[in-house]
Amino acid sequence: TKSEIDNIFVKGRPVENDRPAPIEHKLGISKPVLDGKINDFEYGLITNSTFNLRSGEMTIETTWAFGRDTDNLYVGCITRKPEHEAKITARDGSVWQDESIELHVEYKGTKWQFVINSKGAFYDSKNDKYSWNSTTFRQKHALTSNAWIFEGAISFKDLGIPAGEGSKVYVTMGRSGGHGASYTAATPLFK
Repeated sequence: TKSEIDNIFVKGRPVENDRPAPIEHKLGISKPVLDGKINDFEYGLITNSTFNLRSGEMTIETTWAFGRDTDNLYVGCITRKPEHEAKITARDGSVWQDESIELHVEYKGTKWQFVINSKGAFYDSKNDKYSWNSTTFRQKHALTSNAWIFEGAISFKDLGIPAGEGSKVYVTMGRSGGHGASYTAATPLFK
């Protein structure tokens, strides 16, 4: 029997149901350390590809990192824009009004969203209901004069995703919020 979830994909949302995603990458096992650094080979996938959701063009302003082990999903990013202003400090506050990072996870029709700012405040929801709260979401941030580095982890158990299920779990991240935000993502997020 499988002792791990072996179908974790970084994926852009399909343009229509039953159409393949524009990007799909299967993640192997990795176990990143949440230390505010994203090192080579630490994650299953590290990419500099960034899609501007407004213009549809690709830029290289953010490094995105995705990983997983048998129990957790790991994500990280390095944003190379100096803006990382954050005012919201409350859990489930309107974090998207700050410069923020969004994490989207989808499994068997259930969708989770996390929006995180550089102060560590975050909004989490399940199927657009903010009353759901993660009990295992962990994060680490590092701020420099020209970058914001974020790393986070969430357990599959907290999301209700059973180990060994073998079903596909989809994940992607993006940047949003704040003044002059570019609204970029690691993969296209077409509906």
